[in-house]
Amino acid sequence: MARFAIVVSLFTSACFGTIDGGGDPMMDDDPMMNPPPPTDVRINVHDSEGPIAGLAVVFLDANDAVAADIVTDAQGTAVAKLATGSVTVIRPGAVQPTMGGNGSVYTYVGVKAGDQLDLALAPDRASNPITVNVTVPLTENQTAVQITTPCGSGIGVPPTVAVTLDGCGTETDFYVTELDGEQASFLKRAQITDPIDLSTEIYRAALTSTLSVTNAPADAAVAIEKRIETDLFRPVFSTGPLAVSPDQPIDVTVPDLPGTEELLFAGVSYQGAVQIVGSRDAYPGGPAVVDLSAAMIIAPSKPMLAGDTLTWTEQGSGAPDTVIATVQSETVAHYVAAPYAGASLKVPHLPAAHDAFNMKSGDTPSIALAKIGGGFDGVRARVFAGPLAPMGGAVTIAVTSLPTDPRQ
Repeated sequence: MARFAIVVSLFTSACFGTIDGGGDPMMDDDPMMNPPPPTDVRINVHDSEGPIAGLAVVFLDANDAVAADIVTDAQGTAVAKLATGSVTVIRPGAVQPTMGGNGSVYTYVGVKAGDQLDLALAPDRASNPITVNVTVPLTENQTAVQITTPCGSGIGVPPTVAVTLDGCGTETDFYVTELDGEQASFLKRAQITDPIDLSTEIYRAALTSTLSVTNAPADAAVAIEKRIETDLFRPVFSTGPLAVSPDQPIDVTVPDLPGTEELLFAGVSYQGAVQIVGSRDAYPGGPAVVDLSAAMIIAPSKPMLAGDTLTWTEQGSGAPDTVIATVQSETVAHYVAAPYAGASLKVPHLPAAHDAFNMKSGDTPSIALAKIGGGFDGVRARVFAGPLAPMGGAVTIAVTSLPTDPRQ
């Protein structure tokens, strides 16, 4: 199981006009009532500390002609007129040596006028750790607590625990857990100041949740994992992947964290391929079941790169709607998200000024196919920014090999 370690829309409408349906010419000509269709595409680039300025953004039309070659502004934003085409963001060599390499490239294929894309990157700034004193409620018998955030942690005995943070931005989520075996905990978002007062929060007892997988293919190896997340902290908690037998529930201990999201994943290793079937919901803390009966999709294998075109072979059944490709050279990682249109993908070719970031012979490709609630149009804006599954929806990902996180 090591390989696994990878909505109802509410709307209102209104009718304006006379009772005989003739309409009101004044309203028909009013741009406030009948706005023109959008012509721009916008992308916002940021990390946990805020906007990222100065990154090259290339807008190409459907024929790879340059519509705009600009950089993100002080708000991390780039905007250009584009009817259809692609948007590519280039992140050059890393500030932090541990990031390695000469850069990374993020390409959105199938972009349409009106899109507002969101690219969330891992922090790549000079380290600037700070230590803050966090006041938390007392525990019975003076038990120690662990305080965890997405950007640092600390352990100590209440009421005051020192926590070292690096790259949080102006606020973050603090997950506080008793270390007495009972695992009572709470989660609180707070502004980063010194000190930080969380003393009025209440430790909530841990819960038992039942997890199971049903309708797995015969002879498949299956694991299941539950994660609890927020928009700032992914994940707050994870059970880790747990090997399970189909239709045999297992009990796990999970924290009681109201107001968070629950992501449930089943990893299925079957006929030489790996598929991850997941869902995303408001966190209920109750039993959770992954039903594989209609969730499996085509699995890719043998990815190849020729020029700017990726190809692969496919097996199985079940239609995907999204392709996420990773092409890795010795120095550059290229991540591409596109609508699925068969077992090949033409990657947009960057202009000469950015040729160092085009794919080259000898680069190593991998392919992930996905079926996502809402399809590619529904996920395109956030495909490099957050969970692929929409809230209340599901996702299935089939991979040639488990991909690296494209936000790295």
